[in-house]
Amino acid sequence: MNLLVLTDFSASAYDALAFAVQLFRAQPAQFHLVHLCNPKDIYGGPDADQTDMELRVLAMMDDLVKKIQAEFPETGHRFEGLCEKQAFLTGVKEQIKDKNINLLVMGQKGAGAREGLSVGSHAYEVATRIKKPLLLIPEGVLFQEAGSLAFSTDYNFHFKKGLLDELAQLQDLSNAHLRIIHPSSSGAGLSAVQQANKDHIASYVKDRFHSFHAVECDSLSEGLQQITKEYPVGLLLFPAKNVDYFEALATSKAAPWQMPVVLLHD
Repeated sequence: MNLLVLTDFSASAYDALAFAVQLFRAQPAQFHLVHLCNPKDIYGGPDADQTDMELRVLAMMDDLVKKIQAEFPETGHRFEGLCEKQAFLTGVKEQIKDKNINLLVMGQKGAGAREGLSVGSHAYEVATRIKKPLLLIPEGVLFQEAGSLAFSTDYNFHFKKGLLDELAQLQDLSNAHLRIIHPSSSGAGLSAVQQANKDHIASYVKDRFHSFHAVECDSLSEGLQQITKEYPVGLLLFPAKNVDYFEALATSKAAPWQMPVVLLHD
């Protein structure tokens, strides 16, 4: 298992790293800790000694690797730190290709923030433009055993085996109850297409600890709040092709967004 952890050395980025290390505690993994800096950016301003600043960044990465190894010495994980001067999305894509990445890990909001959103600018870019599973962790959220995973879908898409396999892997890691959530503003029944897609999911998870929930609500955030109040949900899972779902969370300050989120791809 290869995980790409994108860091700007913020507290949010470290919380995301620590969460992922513990989530994969039963499956030793290779953690690639990467800091990307746009070549057009100048460390420390125009008057700074660039060589000195770059050495400081490398030292920060070295300290980060030592810190996570010291905090979690018995996981069996391997950690590698890398600093690159490269345009952010280009660098992410190259790291995914070069290192055969299975999962991206980021803090919900690092040093940068996108106006009007509850996520950082880099997290938003990765979530909307990179087709790899993404684990987003809010700052200050500590890992705890997940009693339930909540997978939210409107049943309008037929999910391929790859996405369902990712869902199953996360359930296996958490040893948790999988709750498949259908938020609906009308409470109306499913269309023929929606029912067929629901049946497809049901067939895949039939031998797993799971349940289906129809939640009548005015918004996705409201529906998720209902579920998280009723059940001990540790991870919120979304299909990335449901762009409206991510946008709804990204523009929300509501409670569900203060939970770990995983975006899944076909």
